[in-house]
Amino acid sequence: MTIATTDTIPTSAQYGLVLDRLRRIRSITNQMVQAAQDQNWMLVLEAGNRYRDEVQLLGPTQDIKPQNLNEREERLAIMRDILNNDACVKRLIYPELDRVAKLISSVSRQKEAIQAYGAQAMGS
Repeated sequence: MTIATTDTIPTSAQYGLVLDRLRRIRSITNQMVQAAQDQNWMLVLEAGNRYRDEVQLLGPTQDIKPQNLNEREERLAIMRDILNNDACVKRLIYPELDRVAKLISSVSRQKEAIQAYGAQAMGS
């Protein structure tokens, strides 16, 4: 049994594989948007890892060009959706990241105060 690689697949079929991967990436970013809207940050992280993996797999195929105008338009539409989803996730996640940063800062200040005043109390 011979396994087809991108070297042995006709160019039109290669580009079909690129579009399939882009569609999977779009689907993942759709899931990320939904998870962020639901404030399900673990699901956002899990989807983000899948997103990263798919993008890495897409990398070697970046030289494969659309074979016609329809493929080009579909690619542009998918890429636009991915970028819009990415922007939406960022808008949703930044307030949460800011909240977590403030919590960490507060805990650090509390720890410093306990260490400073705790040492004084022990010395009294």
